[in-house]
Amino acid sequence: MLDWLFLKSRNRAISEEDVRLKFEIEKIVSLLNPGIRLKNITLETHLDDIKLIGDSRMISTVIRNLISNAIKFTNKDGKIVVRLRMSNGMVHISIKDDGIGMSREIIDNLFNDKERPQRFGTENEKGTGLGLLVCNHIVKNMGGFIEVDSSEGNGSLFAVNLPVKPL
Repeated sequence: MLDWLFLKSRNRAISEEDVRLKFEIEKIVSLLNPGIRLKNITLETHLDDIKLIGDSRMISTVIRNLISNAIKFTNKDGKIVVRLRMSNGMVHISIKDDGIGMSREIIDNLFNDKERPQRFGTENEKGTGLGLLVCNHIVKNMGGFIEVDSSEGNGSLFAVNLPVKPL
């Protein structure tokens, strides 16, 4: 979060370094494991071994936020699937949960800084929506975009799409 505020306030350039995405995702899942265990969530990963040029701190911020949200809005004994693959010159990172999902109105305002939806998770975890604004800003600055697919009661899918720069 502070990285994004620094980036926004100082126009900090996004760093260019080799990022091993599979390793970054595995590290984040390990970090978030206590919350996963607390809710007895099954977390499945399907991770291609992909390296790209980018800012590892920024990419990790996005992935960590999206997986944290999936945990927050997934019921006990639920399931989250994280996928990493490359297609058509783009890296696709998707986080799918079988949680409470969202209405069309909530989806339409996810990236709106004035009408940001605020909700509670399945165990009354507070959600301000600020993390998604940060993620969207970071991903756009990296030349990518975020896709969202959800419906109430049927979970959510967040997919981050980033262009691949040649190594």
